[in-house]
Amino acid sequence: MRPVPSVVIVVVASAAADANSAVDQRAAVTIDLARQALTQSHDRFAAGVTNNIEVVQAQESLVNANDSYVGAFYAHDLANLYGTNPMLTDQVRALSRYLHARGASTSDATHQAYGQIYGLLQRQVKVLSYVDAFWILAIVCLLITPIVFVARRPEPGQAAIGH
Repeated sequence: MRPVPSVVIVVVASAAADANSAVDQRAAVTIDLARQALTQSHDRFAAGVTNNIEVVQAQESLVNANDSYVGAFYAHDLANLYGTNPMLTDQVRALSRYLHARGASTSDATHQAYGQIYGLLQRQVKVLSYVDAFWILAIVCLLITPIVFVARRPEPGQAAIGH
């Protein structure tokens, strides 16, 4: 396989940046329009022209626009990760082939492969966070241990002051 010329890489990177910019602009316009619609529905509700159903629908449109915006970034980041991480690419391909051989369609197999890898990553994150919490508690216990030796003991027959 011949190496890809650097000019091609620059052109592809430039096209990807332009596409990202277009997605960002489109999403920003959609969110702005949803905010304007929400403001207008609030004004109409305050004037008594409409009921709160229109306000709720405008709020839902704004939430959907924000969700689409986040989804676009997620898809973009996932596409960049897929193309730039050869180990992930190999794992997704192998798992997709396995799932496809078991009867899943090609696109479903790819989505399921990403889902399984995501689940694996989530389990690893949980284990690592548990280990981190354990270490933090161990360090806190070690730091508190000298207090036992420094603290004064109460005199015999004297009540301990605790509250």
